[in-house]
Amino acid sequence: MQTFRPSGSSLKTLAVISSKGGSGKTTLSLHLAVAAEAAGRRTFIADTDPQKSAWEWRQVRSSPAPEVAVVQPAMLNRLKDGLERARFQLMIVDTAPFAGPGVLDTVRAADFTIIVARPSMLDLWSVEYSAEQVRSARGRAMFVLTQAPPRRGDKEAPALLKAAERLNTYGFPVASIGLRSRVAFSQSVGNGLTALETEPSGTAAREISRLAELVFGRLWPDSVPRNS
Repeated sequence: MQTFRPSGSSLKTLAVISSKGGSGKTTLSLHLAVAAEAAGRRTFIADTDPQKSAWEWRQVRSSPAPEVAVVQPAMLNRLKDGLERARFQLMIVDTAPFAGPGVLDTVRAADFTIIVARPSMLDLWSVEYSAEQVRSARGRAMFVLTQAPPRRGDKEAPALLKAAERLNTYGFPVASIGLRSRVAFSQSVGNGLTALETEPSGTAAREISRLAELVFGRLWPDSVPRNS
């Protein structure tokens, strides 16, 4: 895995949003947080989801990092000030699985937003509102497809190609790497871990490492990757 030299910038905030429940939003947030810690970025997860899934994950995790707390969206800017003083470099905000006012507050507080969607019509019908929230906040965003079907040989499933084509019409780029539907993601999270820790040489870990590199490049464009 690659690490990133500190750029000297202040705390960065990454919002992870989805208009549909069950999209893998929290799983993605947790994996990105662990990837950031492994890359030398001290990371905090603000769990603004009433289901408190990220916080529950923290309760069964033995490692002290990343830190997680249940937070109200309206408190994010005050929290950012405290985290910056405590020398955190990244705050990931795991949001509620619906597009309410709290999500808009989160997007406004964020330096960058990931809009999570599965390659299903139910997700694609609802994702436009998430994109509109980012546009209204004048934010930067990227779509990430999760729970994607595996390739067959060198061909992607038609549903995945159609999903990417539709998302491209909403004004934000689609990440070139998403997350496939893999048992390693859900099993590791259930044990307070991530696939980066349970299967560091596995396919799931490689996927999240590539996606993390892409996302971190948006947050810290001046960072220079180097092999650890």
